[in-house]
Amino acid sequence: MATIGRVATSRGPGAVERIRHHFLDLAAEFTLPDGQLPFPHTALPASGQVDA
Repeated sequence: MATIGRVATSRGPGAVERIRHHFLDLAAEFTLPDGQLPFPHTALPASGQVDA
């Protein structure tokens, strides 16, 4: 997520607004009446290391 945010913001305010507009269009069907956008998925962050 951080990388795409950095790329988007480096393009300037106009690009950020266009991205925001498209996101809101895509999210509209899932947005609750109070404006919240539920995410019914669960993420399991993990990290690992392989010792050689």
